Amino acid sequence: MPQKIELCAGICEYTAQSAPQLLQDEERELPNGGNGLMAYSPIGVVYGIQPWNFPAYQVIRYAVASLMAGNGVLLKYAGNVTGSALLLEQLFQKAGLPADIFKVLLIDHDQSDKVIEHELVRGVTLTGSPGASLIHAKDDKDALRIANDSRFGLGGGIFSKNPDRARQLARDLGATGHFFPLANKDWLLQITAPR
Repeated sequence: MPQKIELCAGICEYTAQSAPQLLQDEERELPNGGNGLMAYSPIGVVYGIQPWNFPAYQVIRYAVASLMAGNGVLLKYAGNVTGSALLLEQLFQKAGLPADIFKVLLIDHDQSDKVIEHELVRGVTLTGSPGASLIHAKDDKDALRIANDSRFGLGGGIFSKNPDRARQLARDLGATGHFFPLANKDWLLQITAPR
């Protein structure tokens, strides 16, 4: 456990030191001539749905970067690590963050879907089982909506019993990927989002 806490502390230190430089506006030359300005601005609220394992690391890895970029963070953690989630919320408050900029939600999956649909939630990060991801994407159209609404472009996974369906969904997303067979006869298409 101390190694995981040290890893989390290292993520916090690195982000605190690096974020001001990484988030500076950049002037870029445009392909058709002229100059453009790339500005990194907060997007709004980032909602994290996290599993029970690695109760500190799973949150720190996305929350610290999101907060440093000026975003609010919501967390729905697995029910068996509620204490860890609430402790992290207290730690963020003790560190001096404004009230409610990092908030733990003690809700179920149905309520979680409503959070995802809220207009202030501008990004969703999900780490979990195939079942967890399927709860949030009711069908292919909904999966496309969720993927397109995510403003991160970090890639992810599509779970399916039908590799052709998953491949088509990846094409619809404009993504590329590699298939991996899973033990339960499902397939995981690990996708890389387009740049």
